[in-house]
Amino acid sequence: MQTEYPWSDTVEFTIKAQAKSRMKLRLCIPGWVKEPYSLQVNDQEVADCELQSGYAVLDREWQDGDRARLGLRMSFGTEALQSNHPYKALLYGPLVLAGLVSRAAGWSIPKSYPK
Repeated sequence: MQTEYPWSDTVEFTIKAQAKSRMKLRLCIPGWVKEPYSLQVNDQEVADCELQSGYAVLDREWQDGDRARLGLRMSFGTEALQSNHPYKALLYGPLVLAGLVSRAAGWSIPKSYPK
């Protein structure tokens, strides 16, 4: 596996095999992925990949040196900190970004917020 993730949105897997072998390669598609992911095998786009329980499943005959490349496009999102907490975490893909947003941006900062 080669990647600079999360600084790059691409993860590449290189198959090492003594002989050709049929197997299923399951690649996790995280829940934070909102935009379509991209999947290539040996630089060819895979359009008919089966998705099972959050995994892209590549069922094929693999040989030494084959490469599977998964692109997981990151986007902004929010997630509640706790069930009844007024604040939300600002996310970029799997990364949590920190900071306060002003009321002018539509966020209400409670008066009890510590200074």
